[in-house]
Amino acid sequence: MYLVLITYKSSNIIEDLETIRLLQKVIVDVCSHGTSETNIIKHAFDILLAFDDVIAFGYRESVTINQVQTYLSMESSEEKLHMMLLKAKQNEAAEAAKKHQREMMKKQPGTGGSKMPGFSSEGSTTVKAEKEVVINEKPLSEEVKLDSAANIKATSTSTKKGLQLGKPKKQETVTTAQAKKETATHHPTPQQAEIDRQIIEEEKQRVKEYNPLQAPVLVEVEEKIKCDMHRDGALNSFEVIGDVFITVRDPSKAMSGVAIEHESTNKAFKLSLHPSLNKQAWSQKNLLVSKEADQSFPIGAKVPTIKYRFASSNINDVPFNFTYWYSEDGSLTLEAEFNSSQDRIKSLSKLAFVISYPAYETPNVKVIENGDFEVDTKKSYLTWVITELSESNANANIEIQFSKKTKVDDLFPIRIDFSLPTPFYHIKSPGAVSLADQSRLVAEFVATLSAENWLIQ
Repeated sequence: MYLVLITYKSSNIIEDLETIRLLQKVIVDVCSHGTSETNIIKHAFDILLAFDDVIAFGYRESVTINQVQTYLSMESSEEKLHMMLLKAKQNEAAEAAKKHQREMMKKQPGTGGSKMPGFSSEGSTTVKAEKEVVINEKPLSEEVKLDSAANIKATSTSTKKGLQLGKPKKQETVTTAQAKKETATHHPTPQQAEIDRQIIEEEKQRVKEYNPLQAPVLVEVEEKIKCDMHRDGALNSFEVIGDVFITVRDPSKAMSGVAIEHESTNKAFKLSLHPSLNKQAWSQKNLLVSKEADQSFPIGAKVPTIKYRFASSNINDVPFNFTYWYSEDGSLTLEAEFNSSQDRIKSLSKLAFVISYPAYETPNVKVIENGDFEVDTKKSYLTWVITELSESNANANIEIQFSKKTKVDDLFPIRIDFSLPTPFYHIKSPGAVSLADQSRLVAEFVATLSAENWLIQ
């Protein structure tokens, strides 16, 4: 058996090796009884799901084997809620049938008593008519049982042949089976009862946690930037991956649609809509609603709706330019300059450059402008944090002194880290609408843009 990972020429070989090792661990974990051809075919679906969690849009996700195991073991709260509601409807129907059955049982003695004395052939015909009515009112099994007993007595008192009624033993068997079914319906297994109890408690907790001072609907946009830059200023790859989530807080607003404004004409961004949502409503009105007309958003659950991706090799899409100088005496100077040619990121605050250095070194910061620094001697790295980088504050630099035996290659790659409250993709939510009465609802919009695996090599 072979595991093959296909990539491109300019990919990072270290990351590729880590990815293929993670995929190998996934296969071993899923096929716990050995990685034979039979076991792999048997668990092919689980392996594909795990691979999809590791690699998305052709790029590796920042996940571990433990996270993959957690994703695979997750249960659908929507399915549990649906099953719980279906169970409740079945129980209500059974209770209504029992109530109707008791009412019919109360009426039965008076009706049967008036027809028993002086039973004749006409009486037999009357009993037949009553039996037909009872059969049409099934599934009231007990009622059928009582009518059968009355029919048997009536037949025994009649001297005429002609009318033959159903066998009581067979009817009793049907009644017993129906009673067993009802008993099973109202007495679920302990495991099922525990699951139902947990679902009910979760739903109650979600409703209880709702604060009426908050917006009834929350729209969250989470973006991750992956970037691979060369220390000389060249750009190897630049990628933005975004996810849009919806959380309905107010239980009375579950049947609602969420409006989204975005760059629909920008073909550089590739968008994908969740398969459970209505594509026609999205393409015509930019409205996120369920595909099924009677299906609502789960209360308090973070529901994924849209994925999008942007990839570029143009250095002008990067929000800042980077330059370095290194002298033979061990002096390293770094400079960052805001890139005003791009218009998606207006400002970078707390932009961090994480520099790893050899364990024997003791770095000395000689000059720093527009920022601060922190040294972790245990992990052997220095973090340069730029206070703000924008058009009004476009430059920042730092000079660090190392010993002469440290080479420039010992200080790279440098990792970039930052987080912003504005998305890279021009997207927002003007609000939501109730599908019940078409009234407008307030939607809270929250966006985060963070660096993930941004390296200068």
